[in-house]
Amino acid sequence: MYNWRNILTFVVAGLIALVVIISLFYGIIKRPGDLGFRVKDGHELKWRKDKLPIICIYRNIDEKLLAAYNHAVFEILNPTLRFSTYMECIKWKLPVPPPKKDLLLLEYRETGKPGGDTTILYNKKNGEIYGLHIRIEKNVEHKMLLRIMTHELLHGLGLEHDREKTIMFRKPKPWEMEINISRRDIKLLQKTYK
Repeated sequence: MYNWRNILTFVVAGLIALVVIISLFYGIIKRPGDLGFRVKDGHELKWRKDKLPIICIYRNIDEKLLAAYNHAVFEILNPTLRFSTYMECIKWKLPVPPPKKDLLLLEYRETGKPGGDTTILYNKKNGEIYGLHIRIEKNVEHKMLLRIMTHELLHGLGLEHDREKTIMFRKPKPWEMEINISRRDIKLLQKTYK
């Protein structure tokens, strides 16, 4: 004879375990931080395809930062993504501030904290990016500088931070300085911009 009480307990426990396992897998797949494009004002931040490659101008930077920019764009991003992301960076020589529309302004910052920051100018009605301001900390070692530059340039294309240990990871440890763009981010950028 079956003890229906034990069978019911076993079935309920099995259902609870199944719900927990499904919830864990769903949480891993949909965890925050693996969002692809940044979202502001309810819109994904993206450039219009006809605005690429992005014009770059710089002021008050040295050859080291310019070399990191060129390496990141022409030896990492463009070959990996298989489309032109940014143009060669040219010096802003006029005494007036450069325009903010349809370009990237590249500069140094001096906060004493390693890293960089990207300000994205975008249309709040549709999320279309129309300008960038990337500032990179002065006096950063070359390998870290290249990683920071690549990371900020990918932000400039609209990408958000990842929880994966890729180039878009927020705060890597010194031993996590490898420059690797996730397959998911590569596919997303190619689908959007190519």
